[in-house]
Amino acid sequence: MRNTLPRRAICRVLAESDDSFVTAASILERVSETVGEIDSSTVYRMLNQLEELGFLHYIQLGSQSGAWHLTLSREHQHMICEVCGRTLTVPLEELESAFKSLVDNYDFHVSIHHFVILGHCGNCVPESRSAKRALSEE
Repeated sequence: MRNTLPRRAICRVLAESDDSFVTAASILERVSETVGEIDSSTVYRMLNQLEELGFLHYIQLGSQSGAWHLTLSREHQHMICEVCGRTLTVPLEELESAFKSLVDNYDFHVSIHHFVILGHCGNCVPESRSAKRALSEE
């Protein structure tokens, strides 16, 4: 890859991001603030190249737009609360038994890839489940 100003700016934004996941739109906005207007196709091309090299993973976040995650290590996955957005990091070894079960039960061999498990954290349990929990505690 050529070492251009927009590419360096995109890498800088990714490296300095405090967010676990960043959208292409937010990257474009931050890059434009530092180096001026660039074409969105430049951002997407660079993100795809970085994904091919294994530095980024694209993750679909449910009904929200997808986002990019800087992952120099594939040793973890994520669980994200669909209500409050809380992100939990799950060590890969905690999921190994689930992957083994897929092989044992379905003869399906998983190519471990970065993914997100969507759901609700303990603070954001849907009302119907919290009502059932309250009834069972009585």
